[in-house]
Amino acid sequence: MAVIDHIYEMEQLVEDVTDEVQETPQTKEALRVKSKMMVDVFGSARRRRSMNSAIRARVKLEDSDSHIAINKAISSTEKVPVSASRISQLRPELPRFDSETLEVNKIYPIEGLLGKEQMQVLDPKMAPSLKRVGGFVSSILEAAKKLKDKKLRKSRTRMAMYLHYMLKFYSAKGGRSKMKALGRAEIPQKMQDHLIQEFSNKKTDGDEIILDMTALHKTSLVCRLCIVSLIASGFAINSASVDVLAKTLKMTAPKLKKYFREVGARVAKSVVRLKAPLTFPEHKKRSR
Repeated sequence: MAVIDHIYEMEQLVEDVTDEVQETPQTKEALRVKSKMMVDVFGSARRRRSMNSAIRARVKLEDSDSHIAINKAISSTEKVPVSASRISQLRPELPRFDSETLEVNKIYPIEGLLGKEQMQVLDPKMAPSLKRVGGFVSSILEAAKKLKDKKLRKSRTRMAMYLHYMLKFYSAKGGRSKMKALGRAEIPQKMQDHLIQEFSNKKTDGDEIILDMTALHKTSLVCRLCIVSLIASGFAINSASVDVLAKTLKMTAPKLKKYFREVGARVAKSVVRLKAPLTFPEHKKRSR
């Protein structure tokens, strides 16, 4: 047996550095890249297709989930309360709004709908030169002419013109033919750029421009049409006019009224009205 004749005292020279190591915070983009990598490696074929589709459309997955929630709210029967504070998270297609104001004209402020360049395009003096104006917009323009308040008359006319251009954009077919259809619709370039940016994804295929409208884009556009229609009409639309607008949009009046509810309007038998303070409907989910 070996004899131990010395005992050495051991001294730690290297400090435990792990206590002071901080993890580098990851950006949302880095997390998305990491998530895509994990899906590519471990995800099913269906999950990979879903991820790639969302990336190509430049729509965040959480926004897509929000859009699904809205469609369920529009089409189903069982009511589930949703607080107004969460509405912007659940429905990103709504423009900026103030749910606490007591002034109806401040619920959806104009600056939340249009920028200065677009407002310059909507010159009330040019309203008479609009071509192929539908019946719904025509009735709003005629009502605006009768207003004695000059400022209000100009504001309503501008919103009617914006509505006219949005309806032209809505009716133009999507995909490869939409740009050609927009050219024939005689929409001013600045307004056309605004509508393309707000309600579609612009892609190029060689020299050809393709406009892709996702389901979320279409929902956003219909909600914006409802909001602008209410503003241009003095925040109240009778049922006959709702029927005319629904026909223009090629949907049933009951379905259009559900969109009006989703933007906070109160729907009665004879009129659709926006009132302050803003109240949103109870969300609905499919009954099982």
